[in-house]
Amino acid sequence: MNLFKTLSLTVLAAFASAVPAQIDRESEALVPYQHLRHAALTDIQALSAQGYRLSNFEISSQTPFELNCSMLRNQGVYQAGWYFFADKSRAELLALCNNHNARIVDLERYEVNGVEKLAALLFVNSGQQQKNWAWHTAIPQGSLWNTINGLGKRIIDLEPYYENGAWYYHVISIANQGADEKDWWVYTNTTVAGVQGYMAQHNARLYDFEMKSLIPYSCACVLVEDDLTDLTSWGEFYGSGFNLDDERGGRVAVLATQNIGSHVVTLINNRNPFITHGLGCVGTHGLSIHRGAGTAMTGTQITYTADHLWPWTIAIQFYGTSTTWVPLAGIGAPGCSAYLVPFTSTAFAANGNGIATTHVNVPNNPALQGVVLTSQVAALDPGLNQLGLQFSDALVTTLRHW
Repeated sequence: MNLFKTLSLTVLAAFASAVPAQIDRESEALVPYQHLRHAALTDIQALSAQGYRLSNFEISSQTPFELNCSMLRNQGVYQAGWYFFADKSRAELLALCNNHNARIVDLERYEVNGVEKLAALLFVNSGQQQKNWAWHTAIPQGSLWNTINGLGKRIIDLEPYYENGAWYYHVISIANQGADEKDWWVYTNTTVAGVQGYMAQHNARLYDFEMKSLIPYSCACVLVEDDLTDLTSWGEFYGSGFNLDDERGGRVAVLATQNIGSHVVTLINNRNPFITHGLGCVGTHGLSIHRGAGTAMTGTQITYTADHLWPWTIAIQFYGTSTTWVPLAGIGAPGCSAYLVPFTSTAFAANGNGIATTHVNVPNNPALQGVVLTSQVAALDPGLNQLGLQFSDALVTTLRHW
């Protein structure tokens, strides 16, 4: 059972080398994204034909063979030549890696009639996608950290299995150096509460999670420390109504069974919270465009700007909770429009280049999840019209709580 890109691997590798590649779980670069539940390989092939590739997966059913998976547009920093293989033995999968000069990105182990089978997502290991990587097999539970860290590597995927009365691990590692260097931790015999405690202790995020046994409950995890914005949801009902990614504006980077009927899901930010609305009017120094910067998440700061204003002019940013359209020709500003009903405003000054900047600190309040904030800037522009004002377009900001 094989699924792979039909484009020339030479073309893909050459294109990938033109931009810095990123590990999917280590990048916040925004990318078109799809999350599939119980996907057949034909479903994955259909999205592949539209320019998507696998990012991560778990096996949701062996018969018929189906995956829960994330797929990203195969572009920019995520560009990669890739393969997906299933129903392989260790020897077969190793041969495929060697034959295709590919490295394992995500590995899942299962059994068919008591015989180990492996499914794996592979990236062509060349150009900017090239990593110093290794696939370790049969590592005893108590020696994971010493073995991998002792080699100067860190774990990007682990797969536990029980054999002859003991726990062992398949491990995929990369060299922990250069751009890939991170502080990391692995715990192999813990609980969900234990994982949560370790995350708080190390100020780290969940990188990989595997449930090992239900009775007694045991799980394993990999944690990393970096600056990525992430959200981990525990005990997530992963039914047909799953929309955590769409609701919170993230993409699924980690998906794993936590317990019977529940999953742990880690999202990485994947949404531009700003949408423009309407059109500003042309002032003495051009058309003013209203922009926002930041994640618009609770507990963070949003930076708003408006450009092409009079240097050093006074600007007022108005805030509303919805959009409207009111032409202002009747009050002396032909070609200008108001796009909101304000409930408050902030006055500030442009700089010498005609750019006005203000900041909004978003309270760390869960009730702000999904709240819409609309803003527009009016600035003094003497002689432009009877009002003496220039108006920008509007900006619609959607707040999120992570």
